[in-house]
Amino acid sequence: MASDREQLLAMGFASDRVDWALKATNNAGLQPAMDHIFENEGKPVPDLAQVSSTSAPPPPANDDDEDMEALRAQYEGGAGDSAEGVPASGAVAQSIKCSQCGKIFRDTALANFHAEKSGHNQFEESTEEIKPLTDEEKKQKLEELRTRMIEKRALKAAEDAKEAKANELIRRKAGQDLGDIKEELQLKEAEKEARQRRQDKIDDAKAKAAVRAQIEADKKARAEKAAKEKALREGREYQQPPVSGVGGSTTASSAAPGAKSSEAKTTRLQIRLASGAPIVLTMSSDSIHQALHEVALHVESDNPQISSQTVTFATTFPRAICRYFSTPRGCRAGSTCLYAHSSAPGTSPRQEKQTCYFYNKGHCRRGTSCWYLHIKPDSKEVNDKPKESEDLVCSICFEVPTEFGLLEHSLAFIANTRKRSTDTDVVISNTNKTCPVCRAPSKFITPSSRFTPKDTPERARCVEGYKSTLGKIPCKYFTKSSPDNRFCPYGKDCFYQHQNDDGTPYIFAEGVDSMMEKYKARQIASRTTRATTAIMETIMATHHWVPHGLGGHYDSDEDYGYEESDFSDIDWLPTTLIF
Repeated sequence: MASDREQLLAMGFASDRVDWALKATNNAGLQPAMDHIFENEGKPVPDLAQVSSTSAPPPPANDDDEDMEALRAQYEGGAGDSAEGVPASGAVAQSIKCSQCGKIFRDTALANFHAEKSGHNQFEESTEEIKPLTDEEKKQKLEELRTRMIEKRALKAAEDAKEAKANELIRRKAGQDLGDIKEELQLKEAEKEARQRRQDKIDDAKAKAAVRAQIEADKKARAEKAAKEKALREGREYQQPPVSGVGGSTTASSAAPGAKSSEAKTTRLQIRLASGAPIVLTMSSDSIHQALHEVALHVESDNPQISSQTVTFATTFPRAICRYFSTPRGCRAGSTCLYAHSSAPGTSPRQEKQTCYFYNKGHCRRGTSCWYLHIKPDSKEVNDKPKESEDLVCSICFEVPTEFGLLEHSLAFIANTRKRSTDTDVVISNTNKTCPVCRAPSKFITPSSRFTPKDTPERARCVEGYKSTLGKIPCKYFTKSSPDNRFCPYGKDCFYQHQNDDGTPYIFAEGVDSMMEKYKARQIASRTTRATTAIMETIMATHHWVPHGLGGHYDSDEDYGYEESDFSDIDWLPTTLIF
């Protein structure tokens, strides 16, 4: 039988690669050697002296081994050594023939292989000689064998990939199930904590209510004790008040029946002290002087530093005087101001337009002295009321405005939010004085406590009033500018007062469009100057040196050896810092 090296050479492999494969596999067999040749195909052959022999494990018994055995048999030159090699006629048997299919085999090994593959079991000796394979047939057989091996390996790789994909799906499913379980546990824990917090709040509220009830009871006992002692000191008999409660459920229950009647027997008072919580009392209203006396006694019992003989009571009505009403600019709130627009405290413009709640319910005890209007709800004066500003929201921050910034269209903005968009960065970016939403141009912003739509008389009156008010205030840009070079970024379009020192008005030749471009250039130049100055101050502070024009020497020049000539060659220093 030919050796593994001879068989590999017969297959057409190079001798150097055959020697390398046999030495690398430690002559483990034909299959490991062929695997080594296929795996290292295209790689340079190393020096065989440096190749270490490794013991390769025996290959598994599969179809590749059978194919290799068949191929080995094809390249063997001699016949088999079995006793079946001699025919009965005395002629030399050259091959073995299958009686069922007629195929001729060189030896018994190939015949057994054919029997296992096809299931045929009838063979006979033959004198036909099998011609040896030519070089072309050997190459063809080798290519077929390589093709079959590649196909089997590709099929095995596909099966491995499919199995790996199935395993990955199983792993992901297990991970998802585990994540769902964790999320469910976290949700249950969160619900449990929420229930516990709610229960804790309820328990705390009950405990606080019990403590407050005890405190109120103690206050009431102290008040009664103080009243009795004072009555004894004055030599009069103490009279128990008919109804006296401090907040809580007693106050609410006693005040509720009185609210149903047009002539209430009790009155509810809330007293705010300079410090501490407010005091709420529900007392009899038969005699106002007696009620106020009881209130004074109660305040004195809770606050020993206050004397019931000198204590005074004040109410929030009438309204206080508006502090902006008498200023040159006037009150911007106008008819919606909450304070009185008069020389003495009285009703505010907003109160004069509000209807009386009790009059609409059917009865107002104040009558003609009531602070509010006595108008029926179906009256035209009430129905013609404009839309409330509380229904609008700011188009920038979506909050309910307390002060509107009116532009030249009907979008609502908060005045402070809109003005914040006019800083230096926005001025330089050419988006100032434009609507933040639609970028419609708007030369000015009018602050107002109420929102009025575009092209309405109220909007026109508001804008004109705003312009006339600003015309009385000196312009800050004009005031800060030099008398020889007056400047205002809004020019002749500015609403503020431009007045010379002699009292004559100053009129710019250009408007906001051209003057604003100059203002932008000034802002950019100012930024550059500030940045340069900051860099130079950092450099000078690092070297413990400050120029004469910026505050003198930080340390002595002689101590550090600096002279003016040391900085004469620095070209990039600003001209204001050069000696």
